[in-house]
Amino acid sequence: MAESSNANAMVSGLKVSDILLPHPSLPNYMCLGPRSSESPAHLISCEANRIPFVNQNLDLTSWADCLRAWPNPPEGWVAWYNRVTHYATWETIGIADALSLSLSPLEKNENILKTIGYFWSALNCFMFGHGPMTPTLLDVAMITGLDIASPSPSAFKLPKVPFTLSSKTECTSWGAYLRRYMKTKGPVTEREHTAFLNFWLEHFIFCGPSLAPTKNYLSLAYELAKGTQLGLGKLFRGEVYRSLQLTSVKLFSQKTVKTGGPWWFIQLWAQLYFQNQIPDFPSLATCTFPDANGKEIRCTSYGQALYSLPGSRLIPKEAAGWFKIFFQGSGDPLFFPYTESENFENPVSFRLDSFADDASTRHLYSIMIRPCFLPVSMSTSNRIIKPGYESYQPVVVARQLGLGQVPPHFFLHHLTSSRAELPDILTGQRCYTFFDALAIPIPHNLCFTTTTDGFDIWWSMWKTHAFRRALGPLLRQLDAEYDIPAHQEQDGPKPTQIDGSPFTFLPPAPVVLFCQNSPALKKINETSSGDVEEGCDLSSLLTFDPESIEPAIPKASEEPSPGTVHGPLQRLKALLSSSVEILVENPEAIKGILDEIQPHLPVTLQRNVNGLTRKRLLYAKTDTSANNAELETLRKELESLEEKVRMTKQLIQEKETFIARSREEAQGLTIRKLIWLRFVLEQPAGDRQR
Repeated sequence: MAESSNANAMVSGLKVSDILLPHPSLPNYMCLGPRSSESPAHLISCEANRIPFVNQNLDLTSWADCLRAWPNPPEGWVAWYNRVTHYATWETIGIADALSLSLSPLEKNENILKTIGYFWSALNCFMFGHGPMTPTLLDVAMITGLDIASPSPSAFKLPKVPFTLSSKTECTSWGAYLRRYMKTKGPVTEREHTAFLNFWLEHFIFCGPSLAPTKNYLSLAYELAKGTQLGLGKLFRGEVYRSLQLTSVKLFSQKTVKTGGPWWFIQLWAQLYFQNQIPDFPSLATCTFPDANGKEIRCTSYGQALYSLPGSRLIPKEAAGWFKIFFQGSGDPLFFPYTESENFENPVSFRLDSFADDASTRHLYSIMIRPCFLPVSMSTSNRIIKPGYESYQPVVVARQLGLGQVPPHFFLHHLTSSRAELPDILTGQRCYTFFDALAIPIPHNLCFTTTTDGFDIWWSMWKTHAFRRALGPLLRQLDAEYDIPAHQEQDGPKPTQIDGSPFTFLPPAPVVLFCQNSPALKKINETSSGDVEEGCDLSSLLTFDPESIEPAIPKASEEPSPGTVHGPLQRLKALLSSSVEILVENPEAIKGILDEIQPHLPVTLQRNVNGLTRKRLLYAKTDTSANNAELETLRKELESLEEKVRMTKQLIQEKETFIARSREEAQGLTIRKLIWLRFVLEQPAGDRQR
């Protein structure tokens, strides 16, 4: 009964049965949905040009400052680790495995890191030649052991730290910070523990670009020092996505990348999944790692084993080799690399080798395969990165989770913005728990697979449309000495539609174009129904600048005419900037202007106008009517309550009157009894007997 109930659970139109799909031919195997039945043409048209390698020049010097924030332990860190570890409860809050990684330096592989970023897509995945891939929550759990099951931390809910720590203006380096807050005697106080974890979060985990102490994660460190269990793994995954997205925007704008971020994790992840392309890649189970005393011991986790791999300085020839691998795709791609998990003790909470018998492992797996909004930024005072979310859509990388890959339906993009800042605590709370009701029952006899079902056709269109640039000139940009063979000199054929007509790519844009008119998350939170309609958000037109029509996306057959629509758009902007009352009184005026300008607008704006006229035109009026109806209901309820209060008061008064009268009667009766008794006592004895 429980499984049946779970299967019928639904969030905003997404059901449990849409996520875990039966495999069409293999028993005990499953595919990951939701499944799309549409051509990817529109998605490719919107997003392909926003992947840096598709239309940008490659410049390795752009990465000069990006990788400076690297998690190598400074002098004194291991001693501080040994001091604090005896007083901490790191195992219970799920940070012990990740903390152990800070005991060892990590060699940087610049050839991988400075080329892989060119393949990041705004869909929060890498677009490699053999298919999309992305770091998943499974990767976070297996490599770092961070908690992905506890509630996501929220910047709006973290408490104020009751003490102050020095900022980077007072401690200009991590070494100075360590010398100031590390004690050598006495017990570890909550203040020292907080300072230690703040160091670890900023320098070893999130690797902020400041290269010095900040307060961005101080409140989070304080909560962890108190022993609070938080879904730190979800925050870490969100920060990885945000760092890659910021990097992609910088590359797209051809600016120097200075974002910082957890690039160390991207390196470990890439080395793990592309191990077949690394010469002499060792068996990870045989690797060693230094313990807290500096002694080399057998690795207890994938993270420790990957930390032991050698790095490489930037060599143009090797960088070009890695770019070629990412562009052409691996001939034998590795989608599920955790086949040696039984050789590692960690993570204790997630055991793939005991999947069939461990209900806790299957529960964590159900969290890994469902979509969610990942938290970003733990500071409400950071002027650059505000609290927000990044979309997690594992449907595009099902094979990395041991499930069959189907043509993916990007449900979150259709639902709302793919990434956004969050304005307040209520929106944040709803955002981070949006899909918690989707409790997916995982079969105990589930077998893992990396097969596909209908995906090859979907991906073949991506290959012909997005990977058509000549590879040789791209490799020459990375390695000036690269000798371009003849078959790498020419671009691929111009892509076409299924009917043979020319394929139109939308111009590159700094923001996501695919489903760009999906409503904001706060609007979804306020919607009473679970289903969300697609349409144009009225607020986007309130801020629309008519001058921006000139560089807009052209129609396939004709150019837009700015002069034709400028005047009507100015009138429309004035109307939409008016009060709600004016909008309610003048719906026909708005509709008339929209009808006038619609034939002269680009295709995408025509879709916006259609959505507005059909679904949102009477938004303000409907919203006002709903509010009036609610107000009338509240008034009636108030009148009913006031009547009940009046009747209650009247009843109380009647009871009080009755009680007062009863008291008077009782007093009168008592007096009469006393008078009679006195009279009897005053009579002679003989008379009293008679």
